[in-house]
Amino acid sequence: GSPLDNLSCMAAMVEGYLRGLGWVNLNHASLDAVDMAVIMDLTKNSRIAVNKSHADNYKDASAYSAIAGECAEQLYGIK
Repeated sequence: GSPLDNLSCMAAMVEGYLRGLGWVNLNHASLDAVDMAVIMDLTKNSRIAVNKSHADNYKDASAYSAIAGECAEQLYGIK
């Protein structure tokens, strides 16, 4: 599927998981595909912080950042 569809599904799953743990009170807001792409970018950046010599982490982080931008364009009309 598309990144937007996959990350939207992931957002719903993560939100449900966090609500189930009682860790999240989103006040009627919800996570979306942009949030998930940013979280994945943060994950890759944390891996870079721990291991600066693994080239794939840099590539993956930049890809997730670009995907976040693409999802934002589709969801919010951001150009």
